[in-house]
Amino acid sequence: MVHPLDDIDRRIISELEADARLSGRALADRVSISRANAYARLDRLIADGVITGFTAVVDPARVGLMTSAYVTLSVRHPMSIVTIIARKGQSAALGEALKAAYKCPLPGVGQSTGKGAIAFHWCGADQYYAIAEGRAEGELYRDLKVRLQGLASCSDQSHGLACVSRSPTYPPSWLNR
Repeated sequence: MVHPLDDIDRRIISELEADARLSGRALADRVSISRANAYARLDRLIADGVITGFTAVVDPARVGLMTSAYVTLSVRHPMSIVTIIARKGQSAALGEALKAAYKCPLPGVGQSTGKGAIAFHWCGADQYYAIAEGRAEGELYRDLKVRLQGLASCSDQSHGLACVSRSPTYPPSWLNR
C-alpha cells in the first residue's frame, strides 16, 4: 500500500533532490525530525517506490561526453519509438532479454547499439530508447511490453513527441513564462 505524502515527506524528498548524499542525521536536522523518524520515512519512501534511487550528476566533459553537434530532424514513417526503464534490480535481466530477442546488446553510457532495423540508445541510468524502422506506430511497444513484463516499464513515444534531456534537471527561467 502506498502511503499518502505529507509535508515532511515532501521536505525529505526536496532535501534529497538537492543533495542525495545527506546523512540521516543531516536529513533529520534539515526537516526538524528525529533521526529514527527520518530513517523510517526514508525507508517507507523507498519501499513505496516514491524514491527509486540515488544518483550522481557528472560533468559530461570530464567523462569524455562533451560533443557539439548540428542535427537535422526529419520524420520517417513507419517508425516505432519506445522508452524502456529497467525495474529496480532488473538491469542485467533486461539486457539479457533484449539481447536474446533482438540479437543486440544494450548500449553503455552515452552510446547506441543497433542490429538490423532496431536500435537502442542510452538516455540515463537503466533508461533506453528503442527505435525500430519499418514498424507501425505502437507495434514495437506492444512487442516490448510482452517481452519485458516484470523487467522494465515501457512507454510508447511513436506519436511524435520529442524527448529532450538537459542538465541541470531544474527548468530554466524561460520555461516558467
